[in-house]
Amino acid sequence: MRLLDSAAMLATERRLVAAGASIQREEGVECCNSRQTKFWVHDPDGVLWEIYLLHEDIDHFGAGSEVVSVTPAGETSASKIDKSEVDEPESGSRLFWEHSLGTEIPTRLPFADGSLDEVRLNGTFNTALDEVTITSLLREVYRSLKEGGVVKLHTLVADRPVGGGELSLPGPASVVKATPMQDFLVRALRASQFTAVRFTKFKASPCFVVDEIQLRESMLEARKVLRGTGHEKRLVLYKGPMAEVRDGAGNIFACGEWVTVAAPVAETLRDGPNAEMFVVV
Repeated sequence: MRLLDSAAMLATERRLVAAGASIQREEGVECCNSRQTKFWVHDPDGVLWEIYLLHEDIDHFGAGSEVVSVTPAGETSASKIDKSEVDEPESGSRLFWEHSLGTEIPTRLPFADGSLDEVRLNGTFNTALDEVTITSLLREVYRSLKEGGVVKLHTLVADRPVGGGELSLPGPASVVKATPMQDFLVRALRASQFTAVRFTKFKASPCFVVDEIQLRESMLEARKVLRGTGHEKRLVLYKGPMAEVRDGAGNIFACGEWVTVAAPVAETLRDGPNAEMFVVV
């Protein structure tokens, strides 16, 4: 939770301490490409909250920092509204569900099929989860998303398997107890029928090095695109520079050749980060 100024930060701290809460504070810490003052507190349900004040942006990722979840304006968090609001969201609003590290993972998401625009999994996979739980969660996410909906994963990942029990990282990152390998979640998303899987953040420099294993902050994104036969068809031409490329649905685009694909696939290429490489008609 971001506060606007120091007065709000101090007032919030005082109210919590007066109520008997125990807080942990850090001054001027570098976190997520910014310098912040922050404190952490557990609520009565045991959920860890981070309350922070932004001082300035910086040009590097602060070591030892934790994922901070921010709700953009104009969106409705399904985790903070009642059932009636889920069934009938405000006109023009985008409905999303968000899960963060340290909170319980539901067996079934409380949403109708194809009702969410976006799902955000912030640190979800930085706790020790078995493959059955991971598969079940991603299938639930896929079921709940609309066609064209997106899932975003914010995770600390490793370049090699981390063995020997739970991690022990410094500072706020101490809440991280597991780090999947950087390709594991890509494969898990594809196995759960997601397409257009891509890293939106993955830097060369690691955040941590543990026993020569490099741990990096990653942001991964994927979309729900149905592959049924009932869709309108569109023509797509790949302009290069590779001889050919293949998307997550198995479509092969040879340079300079028209390829017929379902409209949702074409729209994903047209609106994606590599849109300048394709012509869609």
